[in-house]
Amino acid sequence: RQPEVRLPSYWVLFSSANNQQAEFMEGFYNSTQEYGQLTSLSLKQGRAGLKDRKGQFYCSLNTSKVFTSVSLTSNTPYFPEVPMSLSFNELRKNYHFVFLGNIGDSVAKIEFSPIKKKGEYFSGTLTLNVITGRPLLLVCKHEATHNHPFQSVFETTDDLSPMALNLTWQFSEEDKPFRLIRQSIAYSFQYNSDRHPPLSVETEGVWYALEQQKEFLLPVFDFTPEVYDYRSFSFLPPNPGFWSRQQPPVLTQLQKSYRDDFIRENRMLYQHRSEHALPRDLFESRLLIWNDSLRLNMKRFPRDNQAKQPEPSMNMIAGIPEVRLEAGIYLDVNEWDDSLEVTSYAFLNPFRCSIPVKAKQASSLLLNLYLDLYELERRAFMKAVKFEKNPEKVFKLHHQAEQNARERANQMLFELGLSGKKLAAERWTAYVLQAGGPDNTPFLQEIP
Repeated sequence: RQPEVRLPSYWVLFSSANNQQAEFMEGFYNSTQEYGQLTSLSLKQGRAGLKDRKGQFYCSLNTSKVFTSVSLTSNTPYFPEVPMSLSFNELRKNYHFVFLGNIGDSVAKIEFSPIKKKGEYFSGTLTLNVITGRPLLLVCKHEATHNHPFQSVFETTDDLSPMALNLTWQFSEEDKPFRLIRQSIAYSFQYNSDRHPPLSVETEGVWYALEQQKEFLLPVFDFTPEVYDYRSFSFLPPNPGFWSRQQPPVLTQLQKSYRDDFIRENRMLYQHRSEHALPRDLFESRLLIWNDSLRLNMKRFPRDNQAKQPEPSMNMIAGIPEVRLEAGIYLDVNEWDDSLEVTSYAFLNPFRCSIPVKAKQASSLLLNLYLDLYELERRAFMKAVKFEKNPEKVFKLHHQAEQNARERANQMLFELGLSGKKLAAERWTAYVLQAGGPDNTPFLQEIP
């Protein structure tokens, strides 16, 4: 059994609609693979850009998951049959093979095509080392397949035509360990809708292994696995230092030009306040990041948060079971030469918070004090790691800082209670202000 292979990696995606630039995405990940197949992608940093067509946007919400869902050795309903997933007898029954010739002394190229011209079978080529039997490059194509993992988010009114699909896997030529070094997916289709004329869509996504680098130090943040790419990217606070230092692997001139266009035209999401109108619910960041001008109130929270039953995983406050708040200290650590770059933010996740209606009078004060206490602990943490060069020590101190912030913030909530006890409110407001935090005195007026 071959051990799991772990590598840092880069993923990029380009989409066009009616031959015009529509979408750009890129991300750096730590990846795992087994037997040359990607099994997981853990996000380090990612960003996306969109260009509208008369106020409309086309976007690929979760294409990175396709790279880990396609299998070379087992059948899946989301793709046509891959030859390597079939038994020897099934191969003879369903495929023609043509030897295309040798490449040097040890490499051969074989073409395969389905015997049945109509059906869900890939055609393509396989390049392999005839001495070791290892594949080097596999290319799979289908001109118009119904078997693909994509669908419109508007299923009742929109649909996708049969898809032209092209998948490639490139493997390392070195003997050990057998590993994937590049994987790509390219597809094109017509997007049909009752609401607008058809769109001719073309997309290409490429994953690269960064074999010359160490694995990334991943951000300390609990990404929900089911969250799609755009949401995952929106969780990440801006980190311009990372993007200025970490350059992607070699892109084609056309791809580089495509990428530069989105950055130059200020079309990147989440990195700043975009001047372009974007659908609020889909593309806004879910996290409320602390800053000195941000003061919270219930208007910033989902409308049904007061009515719905909170999720069990939310932070439960001792003595106040009705209150659920999720805050934290986001941490991203990067190693550059012989130094560490530490980036941190105090945040509150409004989609995982709940305050009952009966606490309405004290809600603004509770929310702001809660996040301010995390920010004060974050500042102390950043001071402690200012000259630290050991990443393990940074992560250890961060864990302690979050624990301290959680205990102090929960103690504040316990003392104030749902109704907002006046003396406790005044004492905690003064504590935050004296520690260098913002002035929450105006919110005291809301408490009778």
